[in-house]
Amino acid sequence: FFEYWSFAVKAGLDWNDISLYSRFRDQLNKPAPKQFSVLGGLSAKWRLTEWYMRSAIFLEPSILTGYMWQTLINQESSYWRVRPGLFAVLETVFDSGLAMNFRLGFELPFDFGEVNPINEAVEPLTLFGLGLAI
Repeated sequence: FFEYWSFAVKAGLDWNDISLYSRFRDQLNKPAPKQFSVLGGLSAKWRLTEWYMRSAIFLEPSILTGYMWQTLINQESSYWRVRPGLFAVLETVFDSGLAMNFRLGFELPFDFGEVNPINEAVEPLTLFGLGLAI
């Protein structure tokens, strides 16, 4: 069973002030919403295929929870978030321990507290990650 499954604890920040797209949009006089959120949760990866003992393709279900602060043009809001998601992952680990991965998938947004002014049915995501494999 554990030959194909691995489990992880995740933590992250979602801050659009460091986004290149947000800065480009601000230069076009179309202000982007400002947001900052802290997320943490669990994920599991099911290995679908592996080659060269260093790269693999995974199917990764996850659930993240956290808190978000958001500023739109005339409105500020903050609320709790729960984000179950499903991703296809391509991951490579180099001899130096550097781990790179590319994720393509979606999250289902559930928000609690103040009403989120931006409602989404599904949030599609493309993610690129760097890390250290032990």
